Amino acid sequence: MKKIKNIALLMGNNSYVGREYANQLIKQKINFDILIFGKKLSNEIDIKRVKSFWKPKSQNLLLKKRNFIFFDKINSKKILDFLKAKKYYIGIQGGGLGLINKEIIECFNKGILNLHPGKLPEYRGSSAPEFQIVDKKKIYGSFHFINEKIDSGKLVYLKKLNLNFSSYEKMRSQIYPEMSKSLPKIINKILKNKIKIKNLIIFEKKYLPKKFIGVEFIKKLKLNWKEYSKNYDSK
Repeated sequence: MKKIKNIALLMGNNSYVGREYANQLIKQKINFDILIFGKKLSNEIDIKRVKSFWKPKSQNLLLKKRNFIFFDKINSKKILDFLKAKKYYIGIQGGGLGLINKEIIECFNKGILNLHPGKLPEYRGSSAPEFQIVDKKKIYGSFHFINEKIDSGKLVYLKKLNLNFSSYEKMRSQIYPEMSKSLPKIINKILKNKIKIKNLIIFEKKYLPKKFIGVEFIKKLKLNWKEYSKNYDSK
């Protein structure tokens, strides 16, 4: 009898990113548990970045479709004991969690997969899309197994993102929905051991995480959208 390889989506309570991933996995009929952490998130940063251009399906609706359990904290003995008993094959980082301890990561047979909106290893940190624009580079999404550092670990897939560059908010609103479209395919490849990995750890000192780019800088950035979109190869 074929052994079932269990999957868990780990997400902050009400995370926009987690809700987007959950919806895409459900649409593709992938079975997974949803592990939800902490108090309900306001998603303030996401809402400011995207205005009304992106609003994932509600958490309450998604929870009706899959098994779920709530926890107070991600790095706690309670979740550690739970994960050791469950023996998940893959975890998916669904946002709103912060850095995850090594002992939690190691509870997953293959590790915890993260979708990062930047080309790794060069662009680390939460403002990777903005810094790629500053450098007049194409915007990529990186699928990688995390370690306890920021945007490091093992790279499994790079995806060039086809985005709408008519405004900052439209560009930002499409990043996670675009990445999530490839998530079911990557999960299936991992389950079938048909994935190549690249070690990102060796690049940690060369490419340091960049801090949040700042609201004032983003306001100035808006002035360059027409010029940037001309230089961006969307094919």
